[in-house]
This record gives sequence, C-alpha cells and structure tokens, in this order.
Amino acid sequence: MDMHDLLILAAHEKESRPVRYRTIPFIDYHPKADAKSVLAPPGSVMVFVGNKGSRNLERIRAAATATDGSDASLADELHKIFKSVHLLSPHAAFRLVQRQPVLASIRYGGRTLATNVTLRPELDTVFVVSPYNGGPLHPDELTFVEHYKEGTKEVLDAVALRRAPNLTRAEAAAVKRVPAEQAEINLAPNGSCCDSVTDIVQVVIAVTFAIMCDPIFPDVHIAEETLKELSPVASAIQLMDIRREALSHTH
Repeated sequence: MDMHDLLILAAHEKESRPVRYRTIPFIDYHPKADAKSVLAPPGSVMVFVGNKGSRNLERIRAAATATDGSDASLADELHKIFKSVHLLSPHAAFRLVQRQPVLASIRYGGRTLATNVTLRPELDTVFVVSPYNGGPLHPDELTFVEHYKEGTKEVLDAVALRRAPNLTRAEAAAVKRVPAEQAEINLAPNGSCCDSVTDIVQVVIAVTFAIMCDPIFPDVHIAEETLKELSPVASAIQLMDIRREALSHTH
C-alpha cells in the first residue's frame, strides 16, 4: 500500500461516518522572551488534540496562560514523549485510522488544516501546527470536526494556542488591512510537513516536535518599501510564506 492508496482509503473511512462540529477557542500564547522551550513557535497556531477530559489538555490550557514558567517545563515533557514515537508503515497507519472510534479534521473557514487526526495507544495527546502570519482571525471559524462511529461514547477535545510572529510596524499594518472576507489566508496548512494536507496519522504525531524545544527561528522580514508596492492580500501571502519557511526550518 503506497501513500496514494492510503489517502484514498482513509478518505473513504472518514466519509463513511457521521460528523459533529464545534468551535475551538483561541488561547493567545505569550511565553517568556528567554524561554528555552515553548508550547507553540512564533507565527503559528498549535492545536493539541486528546480525549475529552485529557489531563494533558487541561495542563496545556493552564500552562499557556500561566506566568510561572510551567509552559516551558510542560513543553520539555511533551517533546520527550513525541520524540519517542516512531512513524508507522502506511498499512499500519490505515489500520489504526480504520479502528479508531473517532477521527478529527481541523478547519479554518473553508480551508482544511489537517485531517485523519487521531490518537495512538501510547499517546494521550497529538498536535497539528499551522503557519500564522499575525493577521486577524475570526475566532468562531476554527472548527473541530469529529468523524465518529455510530454508537461510540468516545469524544475528542482540542486546545488551540495562537502565537503571533514578530512583525515590524509596517508588516503589522499590512496584515491588519486584509479584508475581513479574506481572513482565511492568515492561517494555512503546514504544507512543508507532508506531501498533502490529508496525509495520514504519522504526520500528526511526528512532524514538528522539534519546535517545542527550539524557539530560535530565522528573523526574516519584508522591507517597508516592498510592502508599499503590494496589496494587503499580497502582503499577507508573502508573510505567510515566511512563516511556513520558518516552521520548516525546524525539521
């Protein structure tokens, strides 16, 4: 079974199930400037997924808004867990997806950020990281979609940490001018992590664990003179390209 076959089978499995929807509230995350480990890198929205009532999800919610450095210690702990997990073969990945009572998709507006998100027996929590250019986001448009087997009592939950990038004054002004109906371009799938945004479960559990303990990212900006020549949408797209490249730098 190659990846193409795997994606087709996973799509069929997901589409054979009923769905339920809910909004994932954003938590604005501001780690200490000298933090050596972080729960989300600059210029990203990090969505953590676990079973409803997950202890780790509650710890993430609390640590993301704390000022006592507990976010750094929790990031170290999660990094060690994620780093210990190995990729699955395509066949094993599909079998895992097939037998899960609940699969999840994460969407922003009409854009799918991740799909086939599920847990493995050795993991309480998984995560999906998406590049974010710092522009306005509609808080009611980050959607968690559960594809569940009829009769199951299991429910997944999600926590979204939004961390703005370090923008110049000119860049910040540019993304603020993006029309409200175009806000979807301010948050994107992390295409650098995989061949397709529909890639299977191993993408979710292994792609970017390095970002949790390496907050050093290339500090790249667009010159003010260049921004003056660009439309707000073009500026937002270029800033998104910078965020996507910065996240791929950690692989």
